[in-house]
Amino acid sequence: MTERLDESTLQAALGGDLADRERVRLLTRLLGDAVCRRLGIYELPAGFRLSVVIPVFNEVETVADVVRQVRACGVPCEIVLVDDGSEDGTRDLLDQWRGADDLNIVTKQARQIEGILTEQERFANIAPVTETIVVDDVLDEAAHIIPKRAMRGIEVELSGELSRVRVHAHRIGLLQVMGNLILNAYESIKRCKKTDGLIFVDAAEEVIDDTPMVRVTIRHNGSGFNKDTGEKIFRRGFTSKNEGRTTGLGLHWCANAVAGMGGRIQAESRGLGQGAEFHVLLPTAQGGGSCIP
Repeated sequence: MTERLDESTLQAALGGDLADRERVRLLTRLLGDAVCRRLGIYELPAGFRLSVVIPVFNEVETVADVVRQVRACGVPCEIVLVDDGSEDGTRDLLDQWRGADDLNIVTKQARQIEGILTEQERFANIAPVTETIVVDDVLDEAAHIIPKRAMRGIEVELSGELSRVRVHAHRIGLLQVMGNLILNAYESIKRCKKTDGLIFVDAAEEVIDDTPMVRVTIRHNGSGFNKDTGEKIFRRGFTSKNEGRTTGLGLHWCANAVAGMGGRIQAESRGLGQGAEFHVLLPTAQGGGSCIP
């Protein structure tokens, strides 16, 4: 049962001087439990802290801005910064931040992060809630993982098809996967020192083994990889970079996350220096993938 929505009550719920916990309770009374769950409105447990893992590679000019934005999100966070073998002064900057209450700097034991995430997933008491998601909504947010000032010489283009398809997935997990793939594409282009970098994201509907699926493709014109690397790229701990410069955590975790949503992930490249494509296949939302007749 919800209350009548008058102007004064609405102002109190959306702003004013109410504490966060009181605002959540008021919105629950106004909108009902079901609507609040769909909107992600709920009370955080006492002492709750969200662990945010941020891979870092040669980001001395941007990492401070990323940390600032995470701190401003309004949710208590523990920020885990995993240095990926940076050579531009990033590690020196991270060393200056050691001791901050909300920061955990990892520069030598990066591969242990994967084990931590695996254990967290194994012992989680609540399974991720899946929902119907318009793909464009997630990709538009994921594209912001790269700060605008770092995008000189690199363009991110989102196809109009992304707004036409829906998938059945875990929103936060899908956001992390897409953000990770876009970040990998960006780093691949930066390593090539291209001045005309392009990251293009598209989507299409198809049927695989009698199951309606949506294929989201992230294509870039960065470094690419050979056939041997393509066969091992999603393996735990695998890296095509020099030892100490990456952990293999991102793509292995992405593959597991997508599999947990009933999908799969694939990678293709014509060879070194010829860019690459990553395909994320996810179940079409019930009732069909298209949002527009």
